[in-house]
Amino acid sequence: MKDAGYATYVAGKWQFDGGDTAIHTFGFDRYIVWNPFKDEEKSGLIYKNADLYSNGSYISKSITANTYDNDMYTDSVLYFIKENRQKKFFVYLPFTLCHAPYSPTPDDPEYESWISGRKDEGDPAFFPSMVKYTDKKIGQITDSLKAWNLYDNTIVIFAGDNGTPHRIFYYYNGQYIEGSKDETTEAGTRVPLIVTWPRGITAGQVNDNLVDFSDFLPTLGEAINVQVPASYGTIDGLSFYKQLRGADTKTRQWIYCQLEQKKTGQTPRWIQNKTYKLYDNGGKFVNIIADPEEINPLVNLTAAEQKLKTEFQSKLDSLH
Repeated sequence: MKDAGYATYVAGKWQFDGGDTAIHTFGFDRYIVWNPFKDEEKSGLIYKNADLYSNGSYISKSITANTYDNDMYTDSVLYFIKENRQKKFFVYLPFTLCHAPYSPTPDDPEYESWISGRKDEGDPAFFPSMVKYTDKKIGQITDSLKAWNLYDNTIVIFAGDNGTPHRIFYYYNGQYIEGSKDETTEAGTRVPLIVTWPRGITAGQVNDNLVDFSDFLPTLGEAINVQVPASYGTIDGLSFYKQLRGADTKTRQWIYCQLEQKKTGQTPRWIQNKTYKLYDNGGKFVNIIADPEEINPLVNLTAAEQKLKTEFQSKLDSLH
């Protein structure tokens, strides 16, 4: 984006290590972030009175006192957009919401007396309010884009990054179930992906084709008509840009995942399509449509299932 002439900005959770040097190396002109150096024990306060980092140093506590970090991210993004509204701009906004500690937002009466810095996970009763506040912040950005006559020709992408956390319960297909973050099931890895662009995308489409995060790089490149640099080498992603436009194009047929599970210390790897999943190291093969909790691995395979399992294992072997 930067090489293509876009003004670039990141606000929110960084968590990639490297601080100022890394942020600029990744192409961002300016930033305000939490956790600039990937050390969970030293990441600092989150939400209220947060430890925020900008221009190569932590922001003075006299500035962040009694503030809410996601308000600061949103306000800074809006300032950046307004400042660059006559130019091309790219914003990456990884909210800290709705992560533990589950805590009141400025819209909750409990917020005033809440003390930031507790090491526990907070009270899950605040989770719905945190979701609502996320929606409010996104609404402020989209409303501003509309007010500045930018919305129709701005691509806005909203995506989750992992499944709903444990201790958070919700209804799905009439069942009241617990979140499955840190699990390898669909409930732990499948997330929302919503894209708006009134001038380029017909509204109301629902697409169930496979997409994974490696696909964002070539998709954004195609959106700005820039080839992924040859110096990046072979990439794993497949652009879904033409799918957004409703055009015929090659679609992803399988996804590779691996997950470092904190509670088990294991790192399972698997290949899946929309119906079947094969785990490495043991060969557990499941139908994730018929058995979403993966309780009953398939044993007596049809010829088609055996062929697919063999193909999946070959792909896993090639990705070691």
